[in-house]
Amino acid sequence: MSIKQIALLLACIGETIFSMPATTTFIRNTMEFHHEDVIFRNTQADVTLAGTLTVPKSQGPFPAALLIAGYGPNDRDVTGAGQKHFKVLAEYLTRQGIVVLRYDKRGVGQSTGEYNTTATTRDYADDARAGIEYLQTRNEIDPTKIGLIGLSEGGLIASMLTAECKAVAFTVLLAPALRADVESFVEQSGLQLQADGASSEFIKRDKLLRREIYTLVTQEADLTVAETKLQKAVAEYLASLPEAQALEGANLPFAFTAAKAAMLVSIFNSPWYRFYWAYDAAIALERITTPVLCVNGDRDWIASAQKVFARLNATLTKAGNKDYTLVELANLNHCFQRCKTGALAEYFAIKESMDLLALQTIGDWIVRAVNK
Repeated sequence: MSIKQIALLLACIGETIFSMPATTTFIRNTMEFHHEDVIFRNTQADVTLAGTLTVPKSQGPFPAALLIAGYGPNDRDVTGAGQKHFKVLAEYLTRQGIVVLRYDKRGVGQSTGEYNTTATTRDYADDARAGIEYLQTRNEIDPTKIGLIGLSEGGLIASMLTAECKAVAFTVLLAPALRADVESFVEQSGLQLQADGASSEFIKRDKLLRREIYTLVTQEADLTVAETKLQKAVAEYLASLPEAQALEGANLPFAFTAAKAAMLVSIFNSPWYRFYWAYDAAIALERITTPVLCVNGDRDWIASAQKVFARLNATLTKAGNKDYTLVELANLNHCFQRCKTGALAEYFAIKESMDLLALQTIGDWIVRAVNK
């Protein structure tokens, strides 16, 4: 996920809860693997998805995981800010003896179709379902040990599919973008702006606008009326900004500016955004009884660990799930990179695709889950 995509996403019992220090020691596997370019189809949407399958060079059958990317036109590696987040994750897990499939989203890379915000999370979930069906055809894979790993919006998709597909044996939610209420979104936005260095007065004004926008999107069903109201709200906000705050906003990647106004209004009023607000993740989560791991970084201002964990605790307990684990990792951002503040600008300077501790946490949990 690129910095632009992250900013847009923001705008737009058996449990275990713990924080893990960076000094934890693990024993590693270093299994060799090969990779294969593959294609699979969502026939209902007439979309062909192109991806990469990484397979251990040893005797199978193996457990398998499908990687599901978050918001934005992501390729199979989730390339952004000079990093390839899913490539690193896939290859790490395959060295632990897990087959991994990652793919270009529709309309991206070598996949057919068109990427736009008229496609909803439901549409992208149907693409991912085609990936599960493809994994079931591979002789190297144990069909009883196929799982999902979803990042951000991909975590919401993984939850949907786990509830719907009996084939899913385990689920890993990485900073999942589970729907929250208006005030939670406003608060998260303020925390991101604070991390980016915004002044308290700027944040106060920004929160008023976002509260108005989020409320409008949830209450106004008529798209034409909503667009007019959204344009008016943003225009009045920009016109009311003192010169100093207008200059401040120009240097904040997450701030509303005149240059971004039309694009943001289009996203806020899109089928994708409206589906996201209308869909209640509890519908899926309250039906999941298979093993679940959720991992969040404590410098993630996009998906709050506190909010996410509280929701998972409530819904998975209601489902009678006896095997879920919630882990908060210190000093990691939304992409699970080690950082200082979680500011959007930091993403450009970070040299790692994914922190080793996050990789180890995910890999070790999957190995335990499939060997129970």
